[in-house]
Parts: sequence; structure tokens; C-alpha cells
Amino acid sequence: MEKYVYNKDGLRFERQKRSAGHIFRTVMKYFLASIALAALYYIIIAVFFSTSEERRLRAENRLIEEKYGTIEEKVALLDDIVAGLEVRDRDIYSKIFDSEPIFSDWEKRFIFLNALDSLPESEIVHRTNEAVEASVAMSSSIGGRLSEIARIVSDKAADSIFLIPLSSPVPDFTITQTGASIGRKMNPFYKIVYNHTGLDILAYAGDKVVASAPGTVKQVVRSKTGMGNYVVIDHGHGYESIYAHLSEINVRKGRRIARGEQVGVVGVSGLTFAAHLHYEVHKDGKTMNPVHYFFASESPSDYIGMIRLSAGTGQSLD
Repeated sequence: MEKYVYNKDGLRFERQKRSAGHIFRTVMKYFLASIALAALYYIIIAVFFSTSEERRLRAENRLIEEKYGTIEEKVALLDDIVAGLEVRDRDIYSKIFDSEPIFSDWEKRFIFLNALDSLPESEIVHRTNEAVEASVAMSSSIGGRLSEIARIVSDKAADSIFLIPLSSPVPDFTITQTGASIGRKMNPFYKIVYNHTGLDILAYAGDKVVASAPGTVKQVVRSKTGMGNYVVIDHGHGYESIYAHLSEINVRKGRRIARGEQVGVVGVSGLTFAAHLHYEVHKDGKTMNPVHYFFASESPSDYIGMIRLSAGTGQSLD
């Protein structure tokens, strides 16, 4: 619609001329009003009306929320099961290797690294410090053990390492001769489970029995009961070895004996089910697992085979 103004000088109405700026402002006003109205329509439609896709997504979200609690319960149950399996694994490891697994929880200390994108920086720093402190403590422990090893093999105590009973007490030993080792075993006579204190080495009657390390014969016993005829050798530094159920004894008390020197002969003296050598190793009065002292005289594969056989044999021969 055109706009007219009254010209007092000419006493007439004249058409008003519009400038380019006026026209631009008018266009922009209507343009912005159109955008605002479109945005208002969009908001109204988005709030009060839903598309089929939005309705589907809302239904999925409700279903996920309903199942989230159930999933959390199942995850907690799985965590408990895994924790139980870890305990059983440690127990099995301890029974087979007679020691605690040193690094069984090593990876757990750094498992938080998998969630770096969701942890706050302060939590990352805290957990990193904990992991580093644990690593330093472990490093100190290992350093102490290495220092002890260095002390043992030093010039002052170099001979002590050769006094450890690391050789087989039976010449030409093979892993097929491995019987029951220490632990809870079935007694062949009374058919009850009892604490077996040595390693049964299967051998023929009359086979030689030799010293597993140099030492001094501490005790010679001849008996028809218990371990029968047996010899105790003191190797020094708290180590002792026992050779039982011998048919013959070839040493006397107080005699110095070399590694590999004959101690006696395999037999069936005492309470034994069949000819074999009952072999024990003691350290500072504590009964050790003799299998662990074969690692120096057997190949790694044979050593592992011995561990499996000795742990898996549920019945002793004495």
C-alpha cells in the first residue's frame, strides 16, 4: 500500500518516496518474524507431537532403564564368581607349587587404564600413585631377595649353594618314577587320608640310592616299622635330606659324604606297600616339597611333568 503525505506549501498530497534502507529494514523485519514463527511451530510440534522414530527410541530407552538394574545385579554376581575363581586358582596353585603366586594380581593394579576416558583426573592421579607405591614395594621385596641370593653366592658363602640337595637321589632318574609328594594322601594300608611328608620315587629293589648333595651323615636308623631303614644327611645351612625304606645302608653316622656317593639300596623295609625310595628334604626343620629341588637336575618340561605327577597322585606307597 502506498503512503501519501500532505504538502503544506503546495497544498496537495504527494506520494512519499521510500529509501533503500527503509525497504531493507522492512524486509528484514518480516524475515526475522518468519524465522521466529517457524521456530515456534517447530517447538510446538516437537513437544506435543512425536514421530514414529522418536516413539521407538523412547520405548527402547524405557526398556534399557528397566533392564539396567537387572544387568547391574548380574554384573555383581559375575564379579563374585570371578573373585571366587581367583581364590580357587590361588589355592590350586599353592597346592601344586607349594607357594603363593607372586604376581597374580599385578595386572589388576593397572586395570583402571582401560577406563581413562571416563575417570576424573584426580581419580587417575590417585590410582596411579597407588599402583606406583605398590610397584615400589614389590621392587623392594624383589631387591631384598636378589640381595639374599647375592649374599649366598658371594665369595664368603659360595660353597653353600653346592650344599643344597639339588640332585636326584636315584641315578638315571626319569619322571615316570615320580610318585606321591608331600600333602594329604591316601595311606595304602589303612585307607585313610594322612599327611605324607616326602616324595615317593619308584624304583626296583636293589637300585642304588645316592646323596643328593654333600654333607655329613647325621643319623642311621635300622627298623622294621615306620620308615624302616633310613639315613639322614645334614648338608649344612639348615638343609637335611632323608632316604627311607632301604634294604641296605652303606654309610655310618658322622661320615662325610659327597654328592652322588652311594647311601644305600632301595628296598621294602618298614611299612611300605612296594619297593621305592621315600625321599624327604628339610630346611630349618620344616618339611619341604622335594620335587621343587629337582629343577636344577631336570629339564624344564620334565620338571613340570614331575610337579603334575606328584600332585596328581593321591595315594602314597608308605
